[in-house]
Amino acid sequence: MEYKICERLIVIYFLKSINHLALLHGMMKMNLILRENLFVRHVSTLVGATAIAQIINLLLYYFIAKMYSPSDFGNYSIIITSASVIAIAATGRFDVALMLPAEEIKTRRLYFASINASFFVSFFALIIISVAYLLKHFLTFGKQFSISLIDFWIPVLIFSIALFQSTTAYLSKQKQYRLIAASRIINTASNGVLAIVLGIFKYGYIGLLVGYLFSYITSWSISYKYLKHLFQSIGNVFDFRKNYFIAKSYKNFPIYNVPQALLDALQFNLLIFVFNYLYSSDQV
Repeated sequence: MEYKICERLIVIYFLKSINHLALLHGMMKMNLILRENLFVRHVSTLVGATAIAQIINLLLYYFIAKMYSPSDFGNYSIIITSASVIAIAATGRFDVALMLPAEEIKTRRLYFASINASFFVSFFALIIISVAYLLKHFLTFGKQFSISLIDFWIPVLIFSIALFQSTTAYLSKQKQYRLIAASRIINTASNGVLAIVLGIFKYGYIGLLVGYLFSYITSWSISYKYLKHLFQSIGNVFDFRKNYFIAKSYKNFPIYNVPQALLDALQFNLLIFVFNYLYSSDQV
């Protein structure tokens, strides 16, 4: 009798174990489906935002093209291309490394390190342009430098573009995809709208540059609502010792990834610089 009771208990326990395993398997499968759906939702959010931004860009460009001359677009493209290529390297590619740290404090320090690197590169570009501009206007041999006041836009744009890249990477690490999507749409819309407004008043290529810069300011303003707790202390952002200590662990990114990224960027933009050297700005 006791043997039969034990046998029944073993069977019941075995059946319960099977049910638990089946339930566990079902929960794991459901969790996988939810994760896949979440991934698809995030990708759809970013792709949808990019599509909307492109549509807005096409619609606004129809009006922008009527307000600016080929020379305006030539000057604009040269400045933007120069700033964009340098901005890729300005972050030290720490914006790419942001995805790697498991600890939030390391992620923040890498984010700050990318901002520090962008600031130094932008400041260095400002020094070079200033020296070249002074040499051109005050020394005879400086006449060979093709530097004008428009080139002083480059350091400002370098920092703005690099900051946008780093901020987007940080928000992506925080899975703030809706914020990234909104930022992209606002970036495109504000750029086009302001360019049209300034085009009405005949500001020339300056209108295009102001619109471009303003688009990054508006995008940053939207992101700042989520990031303001990081920037409560500027000293924390520019704590070079702590930021350098973390960045040193990811030194392979500036050493190996920066040259590769620069070569990739030049591969697509080299013709603009060549045409600028060979032809006038309205032919670029």
